[in-house]
Amino acid sequence: MYQKSTQNAQIMRLSYGRTPLKYSFSLLQFEKKGLSQQLLHNLKYKGQEQIGSFMGNWLGKQILEKFNTLPFDAIVIVPVSKRTLKKRGYNQVAKFGHKLSKTLQVPVAKNLLLKENGRTSSVFLSKLARAAKPAHFYLNPKAVRTDYKHILLVDDLITTGATLEACAKELLKIPDVSLSFASIAVV
Repeated sequence: MYQKSTQNAQIMRLSYGRTPLKYSFSLLQFEKKGLSQQLLHNLKYKGQEQIGSFMGNWLGKQILEKFNTLPFDAIVIVPVSKRTLKKRGYNQVAKFGHKLSKTLQVPVAKNLLLKENGRTSSVFLSKLARAAKPAHFYLNPKAVRTDYKHILLVDDLITTGATLEACAKELLKIPDVSLSFASIAVV
């Protein structure tokens, strides 16, 4: 059935004891100055959103190979703040999440999870500082549905697991919901 890769095992280790995950999926092991860093940098800062689409399709096909019946009933894309969206012009995770949704034929739960405007980016923080920085995610009460039973949360990169934990904390407020996680890369 489902076999864990090194990346998936790393996500489970990062979340162990903090975030109850059913499954974790990641395509790449992030390496500084490596191809994975180049790809994510181009996706996030150079407007090359087609990278997200390609990765979403690729991961979606891998997930389909592992399950006879998909356990997910919704996909939640880790949101960016309105300030970041205005500055960058897009959420770098959106194309990845939407292509994953299309490939898996699992709907995206739009605006279920929102992010407040933060003051600083976490990109240049150390792992310790990043883990200590509060993340300001919250559930949108207008978008919450009680029929969500298993949500697949998607992000581009997992480093310390702090974003995953902050998002999960909010999503687990939905009664009887289970969580799984998918990313393009993991440190």
